[in-house]
Amino acid sequence: MADFNIDTNGFENILLNSFGRRLREGLDRDTINAVNKAVNKTIVDIISTADRISKEAYTARSKKYKTKKKKAQQMSGAVRFSGNRGFGLYHFRPSPKKPTHPRPVGGVTTQIKRGGTRTAQMIPGFTPPFVARKRQGGYALFVRKRGGRRKDIMYLLGPSRIQAVTRRETREILQEQGEREFLQNVVNEMNEMLAGVTR
Repeated sequence: MADFNIDTNGFENILLNSFGRRLREGLDRDTINAVNKAVNKTIVDIISTADRISKEAYTARSKKYKTKKKKAQQMSGAVRFSGNRGFGLYHFRPSPKKPTHPRPVGGVTTQIKRGGTRTAQMIPGFTPPFVARKRQGGYALFVRKRGGRRKDIMYLLGPSRIQAVTRRETREILQEQGEREFLQNVVNEMNEMLAGVTR
């Protein structure tokens, strides 16, 4: 699970320095509402970016993660992404797609990342990956424990969309975007508010 928080605590000095005398007596309701609007806009933008990154990261389209927004109150807000890790490896462009006899010596290959290389997921102590029918229908990728019984097999998983969001590089992108866009949104909302007051 990944959490991203936008918090404007301690941001009052920037507002005061940027928007002058009107705010020096403290943050009034209009100011708080303007900052809350900026927080909410930033949260929407972060969700949109996370959605795009998760769609473009992998060749398979797993079930989308859950998004929970906490609307801005008292100049702070949050968004939480959560979901199950792992998605059947068979969905990541396997080659071959169906069982063959004999099986490929190096195992069935898959392509996890868009534009990435094809590889066979090798696990020490297990056979190369192979395609087999699932009991409930359809195909999946498995490996079998070397020297084990016929039923000593493992179902192989690839990454799910939530894993694209929880990667460190994605978290950094979203955090940087949040800080950058929040500042810009605050400036825009405050300017609109002050323009309305001075007309």
